[in-house]
Amino acid sequence: MGVGKTVQQVDVVEMVQKDYDWLMCIARKFSREENAEDLCQQSVESMLRHADSFSGGAGCFRAWSYVIIKNTSIKNARANKKRETTFSTWKTGVQNDDLESSEPPPCEISVEEETVGTILEEVKHLSPAYRKAIVLHIDGLEDSEIADTLDIAAGTVKSRLHRARKSLYNTLSAAGILDGTSAVC
Repeated sequence: MGVGKTVQQVDVVEMVQKDYDWLMCIARKFSREENAEDLCQQSVESMLRHADSFSGGAGCFRAWSYVIIKNTSIKNARANKKRETTFSTWKTGVQNDDLESSEPPPCEISVEEETVGTILEEVKHLSPAYRKAIVLHIDGLEDSEIADTLDIAAGTVKSRLHRARKSLYNTLSAAGILDGTSAVC
């Protein structure tokens, strides 16, 4: 056992070494290729810091590590807001000078620019409650911030976002704009 490592940390290190290729595959799912190794390394560090919270065996390790990689990816995305572009910024092509890329983040819908107008037109057709929630979400607000802004419960925000996404997905799929593999934030 390494100096200063707990039994749980040693177990986690062994499982990381055994499943490193799988961890990298998951990291690639949540980030761009060039950032996957960094995401994986940050996630492993988090796993070691929280090794005492891991109580399962090898079968549970993948589920536990998947959640840690996903959460680390979300944390990084929030911390690096300047590298993200919002849907509306990407649509117009107008960016702040400090933004590095005009590409939409991986979680955003991948479409041709002329399709963006169609999508925004469909957003206008949503009910006012759904439209307000989805527009605030697209602008980068968290669910709790949307709830405060609209003076509604966070659970209501989540429901409205889900229903708005579902409505947009169904409408855009029926119009042949989405191929069934795209994701609406």
